[in-house]
Amino acid sequence: MRGSFLRLDQITGSARKTLANDDPKVPDIVNNIYAALVIGPLVICHWRGTWNLLDMLLFPEDEVLRMITLLVAGLGGHLFFMLLQTTLQRWLDVDKRPVSFYLLSRVYTYIYGAMCVSTWRGGWILIDRYSPPSLVFFIEASIVALLLLGSVQSFCNVAGAPFVNDSPDGYFDVPTYFKSKLSDPAPVLLIRWK
Repeated sequence: MRGSFLRLDQITGSARKTLANDDPKVPDIVNNIYAALVIGPLVICHWRGTWNLLDMLLFPEDEVLRMITLLVAGLGGHLFFMLLQTTLQRWLDVDKRPVSFYLLSRVYTYIYGAMCVSTWRGGWILIDRYSPPSLVFFIEASIVALLLLGSVQSFCNVAGAPFVNDSPDGYFDVPTYFKSKLSDPAPVLLIRWK
């Protein structure tokens, strides 16, 4: 829960960055229970609701057009937010503008969540529509996916469950395996006309 509204680590004065030992603290346990019992079910409701709304409202009669739209919106949106992560971090600094940060970070989270659902739904339609329903195809596709992950050394990006609690610092940073940073995304995104 990036930017947890509980902010228990800040309230108790024992921010995670300054802990010298790895002993479990009560606020961490409370935050984890809250994440598992409240946030987890709400995330499932968000995914299921967005998934069904996309099926009902976005080209309900044309599955191919819906698939293409969902994949373009999802993948394009992920790329767009990755390119803007440094700019968003600078604009919405929790220390300088806390109200703006908390309001706009929630909008960002909802939009990013909808893009994730769009990507998965578009991919699911692609699989349902164009792959044969056989065990052999499933095994072959899994082997190809594992080989691709191994070839770019990115097993670490998909191996762990996304059950992470952290603070508002770095809210817009998208952690990746690759260490390169984009310092100024404007030249990539915009062509400036003189």
